[in-house]
Amino acid sequence: MQNSPSSVDLAQIFEPIREDLEAVEREFVEHIQSRVALIPEMGRYIQNSGGKRVRPAVLLMAARLSGYQGNRAVLYASVVEFIHTATLVHDDIIDGADLRRGRLAVHSRWGNDITVLLGDYLYAQGLVRLSAAGSVEAVADMGELISLCAQLRAEGTGARYGASVSVRNRPAGTNLATARIPSARGNVRMPANER
Repeated sequence: MQNSPSSVDLAQIFEPIREDLEAVEREFVEHIQSRVALIPEMGRYIQNSGGKRVRPAVLLMAARLSGYQGNRAVLYASVVEFIHTATLVHDDIIDGADLRRGRLAVHSRWGNDITVLLGDYLYAQGLVRLSAAGSVEAVADMGELISLCAQLRAEGTGARYGASVSVRNRPAGTNLATARIPSARGNVRMPANER
């Protein structure tokens, strides 16, 4: 990634959490491994494509600012990165985007079929990593959030093609974009301190 003014500024902003962000990168490399050699190859391609890692960085900074000193911040930040990456991989296919960050999008290089499966693998790995925190509620909430995102995408994509997409059990006059996000219940918590 070429250094632009914004990437240099982000590097300065992220300096206090640089080691934690590097740990998130290591988590991604470790947990993208598979018996299918193509999966880690595609994972490395994505990882080397750049990206600012803003979402995991925000989580890590919030943990720091709240005084948290345990290992779960890196774990949760890696979950955020897995889930976010999965959504990008799937969205590029849905949107027909041939490029991501100036490089061929994953599906443009390897095809839609394997790329959809890679996105599914990333979602699953995010949930597996989250389960390592030991909170069944957190895993359930993340599953609900992933489901909500898929429904939002289906609603928007279906409407784009003139399909009548109906989501049951939705209050009249609302759409999925205004639905409650499950994590708002606060089930994903880090203990006060673990170290």
